[in-house]
Amino acid sequence: MDEQLRLPPEKPVGKLIWVTGGEVDESYYSLRFFADDLNPDFITEVLGIQLTRSCRKGDVRRSKVYDIIEKTGSWRHSTKRNSDASLEEQINQLFDLKFLVKSTLGII
Repeated sequence: MDEQLRLPPEKPVGKLIWVTGGEVDESYYSLRFFADDLNPDFITEVLGIQLTRSCRKGDVRRSKVYDIIEKTGSWRHSTKRNSDASLEEQINQLFDLKFLVKSTLGII
């Protein structure tokens, strides 16, 4: 099957009016920490939420073709694309996590 890139017309066709914006159909968020001396287990314990992916500096990760040596540590939490929760609800969840991080670390 020969797939071609479908592009919108350069000029409106007929009485077509270009419409942009509108309601958000789905969204997701991601919270990430990176540091050379990062301890992913500590962040998971402090936040009390399950990570999506993590590594320590020097860990070896297998890709499809090569083994990759991680250049820095990382802790990542991402949600899946969600059409059930509104964008506002997901932003509020992210700010709740931000508050939890700051209060746990004694920043606020």
